[in-house]
Amino acid sequence: MGQKFLPQSWEAGINQRSKTVDRTLQMLEPSVAYIPPQTAGFAVDDDEEMLLSSVFAIVDDIIEEAQRCQNDPFDETGWNHLVHTPLIKAVIKQKCWPGSSILKMSPCMTASVTARYHKFPLPSTKVDYVLHIDPPASTEVDAATRRLQAATLEKSVNHTSFDPLRTSPICLSIETKKYGGDVKKGDVQMASWQAAQWTCLASQAGDSIEKLPFLPGIIVQGHHWSFVATTRRGDETTLWASTPIGTTMTSLGVLQIMAGLSRLRRWAVEDFWPWYKDNVLKETQMV
Repeated sequence: MGQKFLPQSWEAGINQRSKTVDRTLQMLEPSVAYIPPQTAGFAVDDDEEMLLSSVFAIVDDIIEEAQRCQNDPFDETGWNHLVHTPLIKAVIKQKCWPGSSILKMSPCMTASVTARYHKFPLPSTKVDYVLHIDPPASTEVDAATRRLQAATLEKSVNHTSFDPLRTSPICLSIETKKYGGDVKKGDVQMASWQAAQWTCLASQAGDSIEKLPFLPGIIVQGHHWSFVATTRRGDETTLWASTPIGTTMTSLGVLQIMAGLSRLRRWAVEDFWPWYKDNVLKETQMV
């Protein structure tokens, strides 16, 4: 990711930092990296921009902790606590790139796939985090979600009966590995997990599942974050090759990860959620 992902108002501050703190920022091409003012539909919601100094305080802490996790070295749990959780929260909890509060992040390392949705030829797997819709309480859509939950055998709207996610539709999944971890295993875990999610959604949406083009995922190996996606044709789930998002080794890399998460949040709120309301909850004109 390197096109139109930073507010133009940050350009002067980033230029200064590139000369004194992190020279990787000199790789930014202004005409490509910065979002022109009053541009609609960009990845960064800049109507509530943070002070750049506050953003870089978070970025610096992420880089420092990631380096510590590599050097000591920490296991996957250590990376999750010290690096991955703070980075995701910085975006999703609106510390950086403010956006819709309807999307939440939850750790789900112990969440198991519901047996009847597991059709993958390998054993069922888990992932580390999910981003999910948290319908506003006491609204029509909240009531519809709870009706769906009550109608299921497992009392969950998802392909897992993990308690914190029973009424929160999952939009995106994140699988993490420590520095030097097995990336291929991460791919298999994501494919198996999302295959079950596709099966669950197909059972709820029927033929309208074809209107959902893909399910996004992120696979993290230590410093390196990559985007993956699965698609569904019939009963077959395909995991598409990963595309690098960014790295926690540099300021530029962390900013790219934050912008990538912000863009995926927009997809969840503007694309997945309307599809879900229309085709799973089968309700239209819902808030």
